[in-house]
Amino acid sequence: MGNKRRFRGETKNSFVSRFHVIFWRLSQEEWVRQRWVKTFLLLGLITGQLLAWNNCSPFQGRLDSVHSPGGGQDGQNGIEDPRDKFNLLSCTPNSPPAPSDTIRLTKMEIIRTVTDLFGDEISALVGPTLSRLPEDLIDNEVSQFGNVLTQDHLNVITDLAVKVGQEVSATNSRINALLSVYSPCQIANVNNACVTQFIQNFGLRVWRRPISSGEVDWLRAVYDTGIDAPDQFGILISALIAAPEFSSHWELGTNGQGDSDKFEISQFELASRLSYGIWGAGPDANLISLAQKGQLSDPQILDQVVTTMLIDPKAKEKISQFFTFWLNTSNIPGVPENPQFLDGIATDGLREEMKRELDEYLQYIVFDRRGNYHELMSSRVSFARTPALAQIYGHELAANPSLGAQQMGGDRKGLLLRGPFLISTTDYSHPITRGVLLRKRILCDTIGAPSPLAFEAQQQIVDANQVLNFNNRQRVTAATSPPQCLACHGTINPIGFALESFDSLGRWRSKEVNYDANHQVISEHSLDLKVEDLAIDYQTGESAESPFQLVDLIANSDKGAVCLSRQIFRFYHLRNESAPGDACEVLDTHAGLSAQSGSVLDGIKKQILNRYLKLKVVKR
Repeated sequence: MGNKRRFRGETKNSFVSRFHVIFWRLSQEEWVRQRWVKTFLLLGLITGQLLAWNNCSPFQGRLDSVHSPGGGQDGQNGIEDPRDKFNLLSCTPNSPPAPSDTIRLTKMEIIRTVTDLFGDEISALVGPTLSRLPEDLIDNEVSQFGNVLTQDHLNVITDLAVKVGQEVSATNSRINALLSVYSPCQIANVNNACVTQFIQNFGLRVWRRPISSGEVDWLRAVYDTGIDAPDQFGILISALIAAPEFSSHWELGTNGQGDSDKFEISQFELASRLSYGIWGAGPDANLISLAQKGQLSDPQILDQVVTTMLIDPKAKEKISQFFTFWLNTSNIPGVPENPQFLDGIATDGLREEMKRELDEYLQYIVFDRRGNYHELMSSRVSFARTPALAQIYGHELAANPSLGAQQMGGDRKGLLLRGPFLISTTDYSHPITRGVLLRKRILCDTIGAPSPLAFEAQQQIVDANQVLNFNNRQRVTAATSPPQCLACHGTINPIGFALESFDSLGRWRSKEVNYDANHQVISEHSLDLKVEDLAIDYQTGESAESPFQLVDLIANSDKGAVCLSRQIFRFYHLRNESAPGDACEVLDTHAGLSAQSGSVLDGIKKQILNRYLKLKVVKR
């Protein structure tokens, strides 16, 4: 008991120091004959002294402005945004895939991988450590994803390796639970053969590829430094988690070297691409088995595997994350507080209810209906479950709203006329905010940064004297009329003005009502909804006189469907599209989700099964 407590009672520093000694000694023996980068990364990870990840890639590459067109500037200050050329997509035959670096796992991928490997109990116990991983900041723009293992990442991964090893070895029942899956032994009758088998089987799951004989010897030497069997398994598990194979998507090809500019990835690397692409987690036993048998090379088997994976609950969760990224619904505004404006609408929990209803609608269209882009944008089904949201959406609350039988009122339909895209914390609407969301998220238009005059213009829009005499459209038009504003607002404002028949709670309105600071009505104005030159598709000249017509223009546009395809590409690649081969992938996805017989899920499937799925082009 004393020896066991010695391992589990060690401080992190003493435990890491023991790792340091072990890895240094072994690097002088068998491990030095492995890839030099592995030794460097692993040793650096454990000691906390790893240099910036950008300098450690086996391909000596960087995730730079090639992956973030326009340098993240969105075309402002005269910088050309290469994404503009994707307004008219063209796939060049035989275009190569874009070069890429080794990509680190995201925070969510690490969390899910730990849960899959060790179960909910261990995942909960190491939850505080996992929560310290830096956020990936991809909900706004994928260009914000930094493919860099920072010191913060390294510190947390080191702590995670230690913590997982300690928690798994804390009781024999936890160790036995792993041993029962990955070896023929239990802790009471462990022998050399069992340890080797555990290293091979469990190591395959953690590193997502077979463990070489040299690596087995190295890991066995790590195991032998332990005090007793629980201690030995604890330090072995920690070593597996601490290795860069756990925290990065290593792709080195069938020869395991990655020494060519272009090569076909291995079956196990393909299994990882599929599992992290569809589930956001590591390969399961079935995928690994198929990789071991080489069956993922069979197009029919591969197609069936992806089809099956896409209906798994884990796939639904990842697709939900895509919609959060695409629609930026992690940043839904609050609701107004003016009681006169609310007119009896109960707002407690309304923001959360709007988000829940939107999520249920998306799941219904994508998975239940297998709907295409047009249906996603135009269906009138409502999943409101509270009287407040049903009232806002203009229908009676059904006895069983989950059946999808509720229909929105005659003044609205589709994805874009739901609460999360219309509400704001004020009692006046925000056509600029609405216009920017549709331009950037739904149509993939490049919008420059706001002018320094933007704050002054906003004050002009809400000025009490202006509110008395002019409606919101007139005030916004006047405030954004300077030439330096029109370049962007000439496209932003019209699309926002077409939505002025909805107030800032998302309710249909026939007139604009304005209030003072004391919540008293100070003016009422008629609405002007007619807008022209909307540039919804790849042309100018479209016009609309109602939100209904605006939705129809977007639902029937190629540009909108291509934008959704581009957003899918960005989410699943964690970068913006910029290379000719990227255009090919986007168009393949578009063909799946926009076809009359296709579906959004078909588009996602085409993105997963893209023409470059098995290829790697090294970025040097």
